[in-house]
Amino acid sequence: MKILVTESQLKNVLLKEYYDSEKLYSRERIVNMLSKAPRYMREYVKNLPHIECTDQDGNSHICTKLPQVVYEYLFGGRF
Repeated sequence: MKILVTESQLKNVLLKEYYDSEKLYSRERIVNMLSKAPRYMREYVKNLPHIECTDQDGNSHICTKLPQVVYEYLFGGRF
């Protein structure tokens, strides 16, 4: 039996990210991603921490840490 796998699927399998409770995400991006989510997921936005951080270019912005349930909703289930 042969299985056809696209290049993007192969990259996802090989470079699969796992939940890291200490990883920082752009709060603005996460809020935008959750804006059209079901109400029970949008409730998590209120509790996301505000953490000042800098990006690779040295620009300051607000970051947040994600609870695992939010991470799984946004980034899980891609297969």
